[in-house]
Amino acid sequence: MDLQNAAQLATGFWASVPDFESLLQKNRVKALVISDSHFNKFVLNAVLTAFSDADALLFCGDGIGDIVDNAHLLPGAVSFVRGNNDPGTYPFAFGSRLEQLKIPRVVSVSIADCPIVMTHGDSFSFFDSLNDSIDFAKTSGAKVVLFGHSHRGCFLQKDGILALNPGSISRPRGCPASFAVLDFVRGKPLPDFTFYKIDAAENDAPFCFRPFIPKEFVDDWLL
Repeated sequence: MDLQNAAQLATGFWASVPDFESLLQKNRVKALVISDSHFNKFVLNAVLTAFSDADALLFCGDGIGDIVDNAHLLPGAVSFVRGNNDPGTYPFAFGSRLEQLKIPRVVSVSIADCPIVMTHGDSFSFFDSLNDSIDFAKTSGAKVVLFGHSHRGCFLQKDGILALNPGSISRPRGCPASFAVLDFVRGKPLPDFTFYKIDAAENDAPFCFRPFIPKEFVDDWLL
């Protein structure tokens, strides 16, 4: 990220104007989807380092401070929402300027002409969050809805909408720590996606990241 010239744009992205315009022109965009880092800057640092070729980061809340503290590793465009454990604003030094980032509860953005809505997900039912999120996307006019909060990776494609929760990178509940990568292609109605689980150290790397498919959503964890 161009920290000297970054700004919080009305488009829902945190980026410099040239980086945002570059994102708009891309026909293919690789977006990291991360949620619920919960003060684990170390694992977030490792994910951002390993996936440094991402064009954008979409963060679904509960860890805004971790995002700001890893700003030097962020891709050129970042969008985020406020989790139930995040403040409404957060201080950040844009180059020589100290400003308060506004952390919205809901953000609507577009990548490669695909409309996306993001929210943390704490207003959704724990037991039917995927169907709740599909309904939320319909009312928002979005084709992709991203959310977190449950700390369990899951997804559902229904009625031409993709609902996806990347899970938590630091505090999973009965499942692997995880995140997701979305591949947007202009002209394609929905992005392709891959979930990655975070495993223990291997060789000299602090973590290793392996693709996996989340198990079916089940009501077997503590609220």
